[in-house]
Amino acid sequence: RLVDGDASSGRVEVLYDGEWGTVCDDGWDINDGNVVCRQLGFRDAIRVRTSAYFGAGSGSIWLDDVACTGSESRISDCSHNGWGVENCGHTEDAGVECGDLGACSGVNCANGGTCVDGNCTCVEGYKGELYVWLMEMLAVVELRSCMMESGAQCVMMGGTSMMVMLCADNLDLEMPSEY
Repeated sequence: RLVDGDASSGRVEVLYDGEWGTVCDDGWDINDGNVVCRQLGFRDAIRVRTSAYFGAGSGSIWLDDVACTGSESRISDCSHNGWGVENCGHTEDAGVECGDLGACSGVNCANGGTCVDGNCTCVEGYKGELYVWLMEMLAVVELRSCMMESGAQCVMMGGTSMMVMLCADNLDLEMPSEY
């Protein structure tokens, strides 16, 4: 999640073991920011921020020395020292400014998927991972990634301050006709 910024920017916080914590800015670069932004449903990062630009967090510092290549789906997939293994203070909390919420890019259509007209087109043997964004009470449904046919289908719901991912073997979503 992004905290103490606006809808598309803020201090980066991750949820681990039921507790939100910050990310240290050691080695923090645009590749790391790109992964965070895409994980949250935004386009790539516009810029990354260091030295607690969005204010110092509190509590745990969960990740340090994060080193994403830029192709990962989630920040937790990036190389790092291990959960809670850090040598930082909250004056080193990392932040990011993301581009607009938007359609897929080539990178987040994982497993051989391609981005066509803003949606991922999956190769044979894969199906779409469905994301549902709740923006000011309006649900926007996007096909954002590709996963193995045998995997669970996931729905991610969120807004400016909260994001939830729900996964199930069979998802059947119905939208009211007024939406």
